[in-house]
Amino acid sequence: MKRTVQVLFLVSILCFLVPVIVQAQTACLIDPVTGNAMAQMITPTNGSTLPAGAVTFQWCNANADYFLTIESIVGAHDIFFAFVGGVGPGAGVVSVTLGPACAAFPPIGCIPAKGETIHVVLDSVRSKTILSSFTYTYTAASSAPPDNTMTFHLPPDGASATSSGVGPLAVRYGQMTSSMTTNPVAIANFGYSSGVAGTGALVTEAGVPAATVVTAARLFVDYATDPNTGLVLTNSGFAVVNPNNTAITIGAALKDAKGITMASSSIPLGPRSHTALFVNQLALPLPLPSPFLGTLTLTSASGFAAVNLSSATSGRGEMLFSALPVADLGNPPRGTQLILSQIVDGGGNPTQIMLMNPSGTAQSVGKVQLFDKDGAPLALDFGNPSGPQNSLDFTLAPDGMAKFATTGNGALQVGYAMVTVSSGPLPVGNGIFQFREVSGLASQAGVPDSPQTTSARLYVEVASAPLNRNTGIAIVNRNATASILTLTLNGFDGSTRVALPLTLGANGHLANYITQLFTGLPANFSGVLNITSSQPNSFLTLRQTINERGESIWSTLPVADLNNAPLGIQILPQIVNGGLYKTQTIVISTSTGPGTVSINFFDESGTSVPLVTIF
Repeated sequence: MKRTVQVLFLVSILCFLVPVIVQAQTACLIDPVTGNAMAQMITPTNGSTLPAGAVTFQWCNANADYFLTIESIVGAHDIFFAFVGGVGPGAGVVSVTLGPACAAFPPIGCIPAKGETIHVVLDSVRSKTILSSFTYTYTAASSAPPDNTMTFHLPPDGASATSSGVGPLAVRYGQMTSSMTTNPVAIANFGYSSGVAGTGALVTEAGVPAATVVTAARLFVDYATDPNTGLVLTNSGFAVVNPNNTAITIGAALKDAKGITMASSSIPLGPRSHTALFVNQLALPLPLPSPFLGTLTLTSASGFAAVNLSSATSGRGEMLFSALPVADLGNPPRGTQLILSQIVDGGGNPTQIMLMNPSGTAQSVGKVQLFDKDGAPLALDFGNPSGPQNSLDFTLAPDGMAKFATTGNGALQVGYAMVTVSSGPLPVGNGIFQFREVSGLASQAGVPDSPQTTSARLYVEVASAPLNRNTGIAIVNRNATASILTLTLNGFDGSTRVALPLTLGANGHLANYITQLFTGLPANFSGVLNITSSQPNSFLTLRQTINERGESIWSTLPVADLNNAPLGIQILPQIVNGGLYKTQTIVISTSTGPGTVSINFFDESGTSVPLVTIF
């Protein structure tokens, strides 16, 4: 007997609850009376016990649309109900992924984990008429939360957890889900410690922000080797994640600084898999020339997530990392200016400013201006015969990029950079400042663009053991009048410091350690700094760790803009543990109320990884 289904109001539900779709290859049974294919469930097997983590219901493609209900009580529609076929017959949406378990989530869109009977009804639909209907029953898992999911129960603050570092080197990625009203900001801050001669000293840290799913991205490429020894001095790496349940192929186009394509390659990725490469490891027809400055453009018909990393060889021959921005070519920067909130130069410590054109058709023309703490022009030595410069003109070809590097000579100076365009698109910008010790280059840190906002939240950590650590903040007021700010420090233990009023003059810049702003902090403290401002300002988190050698190891961490929370699926593309690596996973709430954030970890093949192997 055929039934009519009202479906239009359910399409928006699907967009919220179904993060993954799959093309099924299994042939469906044919109705001997009508000749119509009949969609039936492939996985999970009827009558089986469901996993405690995320559950994917996958069925064969009957060249129809579908209506799916998942219930803990027959007829209740209390877990999931939606029209999932897309537009017209043969749309090919043949899976729904729900979860993880309900212990951490509101009722809709998750599977309970108390051993209940789960009822699933799958209808094949064409022209709003049900062609076939099948009912399945399952047993829910009997424990929650699953041991492959990290769960943070957040007040409107944040949290962090650090991996164990135990075992051989293993690279993972994490996919985040949240019950909060807005997506949190997530960061994977990974660090490497050298075991050479038993020193065990921290060598590098890099704060890698969560990535969203894109279909076209552009990355910075900066590669150079020592002409005498062949030792790689600088390199650009990247990691890509396929969040889909089907294999994808990512096209990779390597272009020089003028936007001219030098070589092309492809990166196959299996379902839910991950890979990490240096650019010179790509399958290119010719070896990567040295030096090489340019971009790598990644494209795919299906979505993927990507992260860009810069590496440099230290004076001790150890590898240093810093995070670089990824340009989402489907969502390029908007406006006419970007701010790099911290520029450090002099005393033998050079700084770099890198710009990338996100457009493949339009030229970008503009300038980089440098300012000191009072907003006055800041002249730095870029090796120009005419002397130090406080303003640098640029013209970026379509798909092109530019790099400006100081010599590091002269007295140490601190300020900020503003990039503006007179014509064409606003570039993607990034700074890298490097610090030298007696041994040579000892640390580097990437400085991302700092969008202006009136409400920000920053992760803060102070420690005395096992390593001495402090957190600094940089603020830029690029306005014609002074900004009135309020800084409130909240500990993860629920403690709240007295709100600190602060005035930052017009076009001014401030860089301070948190221990300078809030005196009397405990020797070991972690929490969040909430900042409100009378007008939009730019913010950056600076993290300093004194390693076992007495050297300063720097990294920068993204800031949560409470006025513009991240959108879409959030993926941490690079989680490294073991083999002298550790990763600290940091989650910063952007919501005004409490909620739960869960991260499920996967290995390079896309297999869900138990937490015991990481934390």
